[in-house]
Amino acid sequence: MSLSSEEHLQAHVATMLRAYLPDGIWWSASLSGIRLTPHLQKKAPDLSFVMPSGVTRYIELKVGKNGLTDEQKALQATLGGRMAVCRSWPEVRDQLAAWMAPYGLRFLTDTESFRRENAKPSKGIA
Repeated sequence: MSLSSEEHLQAHVATMLRAYLPDGIWWSASLSGIRLTPHLQKKAPDLSFVMPSGVTRYIELKVGKNGLTDEQKALQATLGGRMAVCRSWPEVRDQLAAWMAPYGLRFLTDTESFRRENAKPSKGIA
């Protein structure tokens, strides 16, 4: 089974989020339209974020000329500024940076990401 362009974008964005999104933001990603929880409908956005204040934000990923379905347009109208459509990692990064700024959060640098990924748990004091 080969991956679609949108699935490739989703996988790339998830990899980048794991590496560079700072602590303090909870997020989840759907599996290319497959919702693992029965109460989530097909129109649920690809990425969901919970900001430090508890406010939720959503991103729908699209590639090429693909646009929102009618269901997704209705959801976007309901969510207003809490849902964005992005077509690349730079667009996701820029949108999240704008949403994180009021909390004083920023993406990790390469060095910070490397340190987080390679941090060894402390042994503590016995």
